[in-house]
Amino acid sequence: MMNTIDYGEIWKTMMSESKKTNFESDRFWTMEEAVKYDTQIKMDNWNFSKSLIQRLDFTTDSKVLDIGSGPGTLTIPLAGMVKHVTAVEPSDGMLYCLKENIKAMGLNNVSWIQKKWEDVDIKDLDAPYDVVVASFSLAMPDIREAVIKMNNVSSKYVYLNWFAGMPSWEKTYAEAWQRVHGTPYNIYPQIDCVYKVLYDMGIYPNITVYPDYWELVYPEMEDAVTHYKRIVNATTAEHEEILKKYISETFSCENGDVRMKEKSYTAWLWWEKS
Repeated sequence: MMNTIDYGEIWKTMMSESKKTNFESDRFWTMEEAVKYDTQIKMDNWNFSKSLIQRLDFTTDSKVLDIGSGPGTLTIPLAGMVKHVTAVEPSDGMLYCLKENIKAMGLNNVSWIQKKWEDVDIKDLDAPYDVVVASFSLAMPDIREAVIKMNNVSSKYVYLNWFAGMPSWEKTYAEAWQRVHGTPYNIYPQIDCVYKVLYDMGIYPNITVYPDYWELVYPEMEDAVTHYKRIVNATTAEHEEILKKYISETFSCENGDVRMKEKSYTAWLWWEKS
């Protein structure tokens, strides 16, 4: 029997529902949040970024398209290893950090486009690219159309990095939302949905699932509460008390810090153009 489940439509529905409880990425990454993330990414000489880059197949002559580049998580280290990187990033805060990192590293082989991937026209790009990568940036309304465009501008490889199961930090958002509002938190679709969309398109990707340890750290309780108030749209004094109670029960306090470190799983899907 033919598969009658349209996973592309399931993706669209879940993404639409998730917007009721999730910030869109370009609104989530305010200047303050972007700078915090940028600082974290650059810890240990971009160690996290380099661990991701090890999964990509490229040469010194490669042209790379980095979709949802953030502050340059992949773009900045890659720029020193390849011919050129084009970064696509919609957020003002993230793009500010990216430009500052390009300047600090003295890079002259990075260009950028400030748009969401769904708004990018192929004419905006210097296609084709040897490597097209979207790492932790698949919060797109139509994953099928997004992948078609990625495939069209790639001459060799496409890499997608996304969540296998709800990541630990999002679990805390979901629980906090439930406590504050008494309604379910709508999660993003996960990597299994992406795989099925690709499969139905006739793309049979390689897949590697690997563990990640996401650590949430806040200098003090008020910082954690302020962050969660924004994330879960907590607007009253009662909401704030609920969040304080939740955070005190869920996070540990070490040397004055409020922190939590838990295991999550993410997955790389990748394929070579035939």
